[in-house]
Amino acid sequence: MLFTEDDMRLVASHGAHVMHCPKSNAKLGNGAAPVPEYLARGMSVGLGTDSMVSNNNLDMLEEMRFCALIHRTVRGDPAAITAGQAFAMATIGGARALGLEAELGSLRPGKRADVVLVSLTPPTGVSEETVLSELVFHVTSDAVRTVIVNGRTILDDGRVVGTAPEPA
Repeated sequence: MLFTEDDMRLVASHGAHVMHCPKSNAKLGNGAAPVPEYLARGMSVGLGTDSMVSNNNLDMLEEMRFCALIHRTVRGDPAAITAGQAFAMATIGGARALGLEAELGSLRPGKRADVVLVSLTPPTGVSEETVLSELVFHVTSDAVRTVIVNGRTILDDGRVVGTAPEPA
């Protein structure tokens, strides 16, 4: 379903959220939602994987990369979705869609400490300016070394060492 201009204004003005699942949409032949237009109109967009049935994996690093690349391809514009926009949709955008942006989606005092540490080996020349581009376009899930959920380490040096805490 595509939104009309009026639909987009209503969604943005009423604080509704759109979840974008680009790999699932591509696999099912549903096309690509006009996410750059949604963002330009102030709509809240989160990034998701849909399910194993229509995506075959739940890899958010891969989903971020595919999101940016599909929109660049469809529009013929290498800036259609930036690495920063893809990352924001996967983090704070998803938290907003769940109504949990006060608790999740960014590293801030008072929020849950959910952190993923990745290894960039061999070194890829990452700088503060390029880190999001490297994360979105270069890093794969094989590079995930440590995962901390709500302050509890569940993956350490690539080995499962615990379970995620129950949601509060």
